[in-house]
Amino acid sequence: MRLTVKLADYCYGLSARTITVIGLVCSALMGLIDFSLGTEFSFSVFYLVPIAFAAWFAGRDAGAFTAIPSALIWYAANKTADVIKSQPLEA
Repeated sequence: MRLTVKLADYCYGLSARTITVIGLVCSALMGLIDFSLGTEFSFSVFYLVPIAFAAWFAGRDAGAFTAIPSALIWYAANKTADVIKSQPLEA
């Protein structure tokens, strides 16, 4: 069997709670990456990956439950990166 089929079968075997936690952890990691890149790069489309993962393997409710914290993480990462990057360096 192909690796993708094996991975999909494994994910379908996980509980909805586990899939949701994986989606939330991936969203948090996306937030860290987005924060470290700053506002110079648009990283917002990549927040859809954990949302789609949760919705695909655990259902619509898990996707919605992952989408709300992902949106908050995205907002916080962009606002804090904007504030930190816009501060002048002090010599």
